[in-house]
Amino acid sequence: MADNNEAGGAPPVARWMSPGAQCILSSVPVADVAAQMASKRHSCVVVIDDGRPVGLVSERDLVRELAAGKTGATAGDIMSAPLISIEEDRGIDTASQLMSERQIRRLVVVDDEGGVSGVVTQTDMMRAHIDQIERYQRSLEAQVAERTAELEATVEQLEALSRTDPLTGIGNRRAMEEAMAIAHQRSSRYKRTYSVILLDVDRFKAYNDTYGHPRGDRALRDIAGEVTGSIRVIDKAFRYGGEEILVLLPETGADGALAVAERIRRSVASRAIEHRSASQGVLTISAGIATSVPRPDGSIPGVLELLGAADDSLYQAKENGRNRIGPVGNPD
Repeated sequence: MADNNEAGGAPPVARWMSPGAQCILSSVPVADVAAQMASKRHSCVVVIDDGRPVGLVSERDLVRELAAGKTGATAGDIMSAPLISIEEDRGIDTASQLMSERQIRRLVVVDDEGGVSGVVTQTDMMRAHIDQIERYQRSLEAQVAERTAELEATVEQLEALSRTDPLTGIGNRRAMEEAMAIAHQRSSRYKRTYSVILLDVDRFKAYNDTYGHPRGDRALRDIAGEVTGSIRVIDKAFRYGGEEILVLLPETGADGALAVAERIRRSVASRAIEHRSASQGVLTISAGIATSVPRPDGSIPGVLELLGAADDSLYQAKENGRNRIGPVGNPD
């Protein structure tokens, strides 16, 4: 059988042919041919000899013969010959090209043994080409949809990266500013309380001087991991700058913020990252806290006021000996 690759991967012509073509022997009288075609409503019949197709009798052939008033003619006398046929595994493009070149309206489709499989017409080819176009359009639409989804995923990844600190893997300053603005808006609109923790690695410059910046970077990543492991899913950690990390705690008052800050402090200390220049012999953190509580007049502290209060609280923790939590800052 012919290789369908020469049809460029197009659907085989057998898919579109009319199967079970009516076949007659070449010796059948024209009158009988006409009667059979009329009874079965076929527009043509395939003439065979020794089981092989040798010609085609169409309605036009019959009309022409009957109009001539001839009698005694057989199918073999009026058939169109030689027969133009196509193997059933050839593509529809090949069939269309053959019809165009031979200027014919029908093709007899044969199997790999040369027997008749069916007949394919120009109308069949038209339906096949329409289907091929529709399938191509569906394939193209699917490719476009897939590519669009890939691009959207890439954009989302890039967007996430633009808000992530590359060293620690937590949110960067831009992400922090956006999250703080949203928290402030919600607090202002719904009169909800939220808190922030501003923590700083104790004597980190001395650590870098002693162990080098690569180990300092690794220590920051480890501490960031301890922070994210100590907070809730709704809480967010951001690299505020240098060795400072800010934690945003929605729906959290002063007592809750103190508890979280203490949990982070203990988690970092228990990590036991060696620091020979520190009095404790390990890396520790100090933290400041501030809480946004609606004032009696309904107003709430601004973001900068809240950050300033947290920074003041952190300063007091440093002044009081480090490795501790400062008093809750007052944004007023």
